[in-house]
Amino acid sequence: MKQVKRFKGSSMQEAIQQVREELGPEAIIYQTRRLKKRGFWWMENQGGVEIMAGVEEKKPEFSSLIKEAAKKEVPFPDIQEEIRLKPAQKISNLPPNLEKKLLQRGVKREILLEMGAGLAAVDNYGLIKEKIQTKLPREKQIHPGEGFPRVVALFGPTGTGKTTAVAKLAGNFGRKRGLRVVLLNQDTKRLGAEEHFDMLARELGVESETIFSSGELTRAIEKYFDADLIFLDTAGCNPLQREELLQMKTIIRHDFIDERLLVLSINTRIEDLTDYRERFGEIGFSGFVFTRLDETQALGNIFNLVWGREESLCYLTSGQGVTDDIQALQPGKLVDEIFQ
Repeated sequence: MKQVKRFKGSSMQEAIQQVREELGPEAIIYQTRRLKKRGFWWMENQGGVEIMAGVEEKKPEFSSLIKEAAKKEVPFPDIQEEIRLKPAQKISNLPPNLEKKLLQRGVKREILLEMGAGLAAVDNYGLIKEKIQTKLPREKQIHPGEGFPRVVALFGPTGTGKTTAVAKLAGNFGRKRGLRVVLLNQDTKRLGAEEHFDMLARELGVESETIFSSGELTRAIEKYFDADLIFLDTAGCNPLQREELLQMKTIIRHDFIDERLLVLSINTRIEDLTDYRERFGEIGFSGFVFTRLDETQALGNIFNLVWGREESLCYLTSGQGVTDDIQALQPGKLVDEIFQ
């Protein structure tokens, strides 16, 4: 290096012009900072910018930045950001095309790092899929009770499609498999919710009842004790409201409930999904049901949410039909889908 000097100007363009005039086009910018105004009003420092620049024997890789910056006013953060981003680097040890595809599907960078750990120079997609599946929860499907009903409660935030998911499950086990299914409704807050629920039950050809308390839930389960399956649809709960969360807990933690499934809409922002998972986790749930698959391409959100978790993968739904578009959420199929 021949020399390093500081240059000050009222604007970035003025300071860079000084660099060009004194050090020439091969000068390198090492540091830039914006000077703050200081002093009282009668002895005010007008601020401006300061550049530390110098030249080397060898032409630096990014010296063209000075030429480009001199053509127009360049905000201070842009120069450092452009330097920081060059050259573009891979995030993980996954094959480049696969990494790009997973990023496009919404998989978070930190999960890509874990996916690629220990897979340097490995292009065997089968091996990669096998490794990824070890970090996904196991599959868990609902089974009818033997001699007494299996009670399954679905709960989650408002507007995630819980009622439609309950109807799809009831249609699958009742209409398609011929089991005796009963629907219980705890959603008494929404206008018309009870009437809509009864209409769905009639359409599906199953019995239904609305309950208003934990005690009524006990009596309803005893009433339908010869059923194969009882599905409980709950009112939407705002997990940010502590009181609502505690009220939901009194229902969901009922001793007679066998499965507690958290219903989440997959087209929700991952930041909100993560928050819901943690807050409803205080109540406790055994598995995930993801809805509205038909409304998003971001299947990566499922990976982001369940990666390394203990809760099971249960069901995936799409569409508004009450008897179709529901499938078991199998880890192997999920991996195949996101790799397509």
